[in-house]
Amino acid sequence: MSPGQYTIKLAILRDMQARKRKAIDIAMAKKAKIRKLELKSRSMFEGPLAEKGTVEIVDIEPEYFNMILQFIYKDKITVDSFNVKNILYGSEKYMLKLLTDECNAFLASHVDVDHACLVLQAAHDFNMEDLETKVLNFIFIHGSEVLDSKDFINLSAECLKLFLGSDMFRCEEEYVYRKMLHWGLHKCNDKSLATTDENIRECLGDLLYLIRFPVMKPQYFTEEVSCKSLLTATEKVKVYQHFNYMTTDIFPSNKHASISVNPVPEPLQTKIFCLD
Repeated sequence: MSPGQYTIKLAILRDMQARKRKAIDIAMAKKAKIRKLELKSRSMFEGPLAEKGTVEIVDIEPEYFNMILQFIYKDKITVDSFNVKNILYGSEKYMLKLLTDECNAFLASHVDVDHACLVLQAAHDFNMEDLETKVLNFIFIHGSEVLDSKDFINLSAECLKLFLGSDMFRCEEEYVYRKMLHWGLHKCNDKSLATTDENIRECLGDLLYLIRFPVMKPQYFTEEVSCKSLLTATEKVKVYQHFNYMTTDIFPSNKHASISVNPVPEPLQTKIFCLD
């Protein structure tokens, strides 16, 4: 055998050994994943706490549980915006780190206008602090566009507070008000409540006091807010007093970060008087 042929055969042999080691590593990783699931679930089937008869998985829908099983046994799964939260919940419940990483990667790659609210809610629910910071910084810059996304209506009050309370959030206050009315209406419908101003106020709760009524254009406040029962008479007076250069202590009166497109105009300089 010539030296050249020997070198080629040696290279092929080493490549085969490397492939074999990789296959063994994959098999061991798969076995470890299955073992983790077995250990996590064993208490449902064995010992004094074992379930009797058929075990019902009540905290995750069959569709998503089957997807998780398919990942465990076949390393096959498609994570998307519709299933990521359920898959992530299951992956953490059954300690499937590779699947959790798959979900994290999907979320991190979808910090955009259409998915920012979904990513924020998932990051908040599953304590992903770095991802939460990343998506919040995105939301601060793209405020009004994010409020227009379909997932905005599904944000929890806790997540809304994370950016509505920040001076870095770029959005005209009139638009924040309209979107928060829409959010409140949606919550009324969820609770089967009549969509009255009083019920919307109740659903908004503390979020109402993150809407910066004093920085609205006075004419808009008069025409769109003061005629509703969302605010109490005292709160309306406080806002009008702010328009007349008296600082309010009920609502934030500092503006959000400057907006490069369609900036909020300065309040009118003419005095507006509130009549009894």
